[in-house]
Amino acid sequence: MKNQLKISSKKIINLNDIILLKGYGNYTSYQLANGESLLVARTLKALETKLKSPKMFFRSHKSFLVNLSHIVDIDNEKLMMTNNNFALVSRRRKNQLEQELKS
Repeated sequence: MKNQLKISSKKIINLNDIILLKGYGNYTSYQLANGESLLVARTLKALETKLKSPKMFFRSHKSFLVNLSHIVDIDNEKLMMTNNNFALVSRRRKNQLEQELKS
């Protein structure tokens, strides 16, 4: 169950299927590879702590946690993801993200 995340009592998703997580205060939106989007009553900070174990995710911005394997391109302050959506990347975290992608 290490590569899975329990979202609710009935829903378990594979970590590889998560493209990005976007925080909205006490809620987080999951964007999945199958095009599905889920809104869950958990903070992005709580999910970041839970997803640190397999080094698959990176906090690119205060509102975004992205799956490193789903990043297609890095533009100035945006990340192009495999689902053709963008995630923001802060100037402070851009160099660290580039290092993570190289390793």
